[in-house]
Amino acid sequence: MLENGVFVDKFSVSLVLKARSRLELVKEGMKIHGLLRNLKFGSDVFLQNCLIGLYVRCRCIEYARQVFDKMPMRDSVSYNSMIAGYVKHGNIDLARQLFDVMPINWRNLVSWNSLLRGYMRSDNGFELAWNLFEKMPERSAFVEING
Repeated sequence: MLENGVFVDKFSVSLVLKARSRLELVKEGMKIHGLLRNLKFGSDVFLQNCLIGLYVRCRCIEYARQVFDKMPMRDSVSYNSMIAGYVKHGNIDLARQLFDVMPINWRNLVSWNSLLRGYMRSDNGFELAWNLFEKMPERSAFVEING
């Protein structure tokens, strides 16, 4: 894009990252990641979340965590993407650790449901999932939506 004189902004970069993610082209995504270091908007939380999504989808959870750890600012999407990524890749313990340090006011149904899904997939998970479900502040909303 840059070589052809195409104007590059965070939205165009996010689309390229999402395309690379869907095609699981992690090496090409890493090139975009390297490019972001040289762009003034490269540390934008939206783009950093796109990088986390790319690495999670491409089964590179360690790279996703590196992006997360280096983020100057995070939001609930950052935390939820990592929690869901850990669950997807079978590491419920790291998902729970991240959930426990996540700001409480950022926890939402995505956060809680990701952990519930992870516990239900693990050995002896039903009891852990039930205990977590009992702690959910939005439990009544969850039941109404899914009930």
